[in-house]
Amino acid sequence: MRGTHSVVREVATMSSQPFQLLPFAGTDVLPLAISGTATLRAGFLDVDFRLTGAAQVLFPAPRGAGERKDNLWRSTCCEAFIKPSDSTEYWEYNLAPSGDWNVYRFTDYRAELRHETWITRIAIDAVATPEPRLRAALPVPPPLAGQTLGLALSCVVEDLQGGLHYFALRHCGTKPDFHHPESFCLRLTPTAS
Repeated sequence: MRGTHSVVREVATMSSQPFQLLPFAGTDVLPLAISGTATLRAGFLDVDFRLTGAAQVLFPAPRGAGERKDNLWRSTCCEAFIKPSDSTEYWEYNLAPSGDWNVYRFTDYRAELRHETWITRIAIDAVATPEPRLRAALPVPPPLAGQTLGLALSCVVEDLQGGLHYFALRHCGTKPDFHHPESFCLRLTPTAS
């Protein structure tokens, strides 16, 4: 049903949490399941996205060391959003199977977008076959060190015909919106080093 909210309860605060992404109901749904694990440790958020039933998904093989690039969401792209619990400020990480990446910082909901330039590289470990998988260790901004963080995870998936499909922990609204404040429904606290 178009515009319905996917119900994902807010989980207890932990350092590691499995997740399952839900398709946005307003688009054609691929026979695809996206799951994984998110782990917050000292200085890093480790994400592991697994795509099951991805025969119709464009998931290019990695091509070596990736580069910082904009507009990665125009094709298959895994995303992680993090924010401290006491602020509207948040960070968006875009991770492409090719190895390309980007990190943006916002002061509030979609406000004052800027590149997070202190991050100069993110190593992405992606495997295209037999079941696509993308893993990365995301540097957490120093001001957030040691804090419990709100987390929103999502994935844009391009099918073999060029159509885009949207998956997230929670969908809030009548169109896909991974930035929505209610999307930050996972809480993680870092483990000791």
